This record gives sequence, structure tokens and C-alpha cells, in this order.
Amino acid sequence: MDVGTTFILRDSQLKVQPSALEGIRKDYPWFPTPDKLRAIAVTNYRPRGSTGIEVQVVLPVVNAPFRVFYGYNFLRVNATVIPPQNLPPESLFPNHATWEDAVRLYFQGFHLEDRKSRLGFTVARTF
Repeated sequence: MDVGTTFILRDSQLKVQPSALEGIRKDYPWFPTPDKLRAIAVTNYRPRGSTGIEVQVVLPVVNAPFRVFYGYNFLRVNATVIPPQNLPPESLFPNHATWEDAVRLYFQGFHLEDRKSRLGFTVARTF
């Protein structure tokens, strides 16, 4: 079983490289670009855990191990995240209805969900 905690201790250590945003600021001067990054609240200081099973057999003809594995994520994230940025001004949209649709979709947020389980296989050959 793998249980761990991933978190950001100091938000001040999260920074954006200024050169990475130059093209966006030049092409979209009305769009607010962040100078600092913030962790998503539902992911910081949250324990993570998964468990699983693996079966391994050696294939007789090619003498290579064949593995089948299954993992279950019992501490998964399932939340809606609302972005903190603002939309561009309404004057940049073709009409008011388009701007209202963008506001509705943007402030609805996006769904952040970890995978519930995974089934997979590998065939490997060691030399």
C-alpha cells in the first residue's frame, strides 16, 4: 500500500518564469497573467493513497516476464475548481450573448477527478 502526502509548504516559492509569459502578455494584453502561482486548495495538504495487486509469470518461449496489475485509488480527488483569473473585457467578444456564455462556462469551473482504478499489463525482457 502506498500512502503519502504531497503539499506546498510556502506559496512564496511558487513563481512563474517571466520569459514564459512574454508571448501571452504581448498577444493578449488585456488578459491578467499571474506573477505568483497558487496551489489548488483541494489538492494541497491532502493525503493520497492507493493499493493494488500484481501477478507475474515468465513466458516460456521468449523467457520474458509478463505482468498483470490492478490498482485502486481509495483517496482520490473529486472536486470542482473555480479559476481565480478574470475574463477579458466584454468588448472583445462579438456580442453580449457570447460573453454571457463564456462567463457561465468559465465561472462554472472545471472538474478535477483522479482515476478510480487501473488495470494494465507489461511484457519486459531483461538482458
